[in-house]
Amino acid sequence: MGQRSISQLRFLDFIIALTLGNIIAHPLSDEHLGLKGSMITTISLVLLYLAAIWLSLKVPLLKQFFDPSAITLIQNGKLDYRNLSKAKLAIEFLYAELRKSNVEDITKVAFASWEPGGTLSVFVHARTMYGWRRKFSPF
Repeated sequence: MGQRSISQLRFLDFIIALTLGNIIAHPLSDEHLGLKGSMITTISLVLLYLAAIWLSLKVPLLKQFFDPSAITLIQNGKLDYRNLSKAKLAIEFLYAELRKSNVEDITKVAFASWEPGGTLSVFVHARTMYGWRRKFSPF
């Protein structure tokens, strides 16, 4: 898996994938181990995973732990370096993601956030998106 695809996994999904891979690999590497214990453990782990997902929908504290909120990187054209390091992103990577969103100047960005799924959400100021200043007058 590449860096981007791993970053798109939620924390719980990543842990479950590693654990299931380890459980399934043991009987394959040693032919004296039976498949019965591995299958019981796998089914138990999947049931616990489903219970954790259901509980995260019902309990807000668990939802915040399993699905963290987005990290604000740009607010009104100003870069937040503290949140950039919190998201563990290089500034070159941020600029590359902004170019993919057709943003050539960071001052034209009204709001940009790094989502837990590994994507960048960018909202551009309306005046720069249309190329002219909009007047909000009822007349």
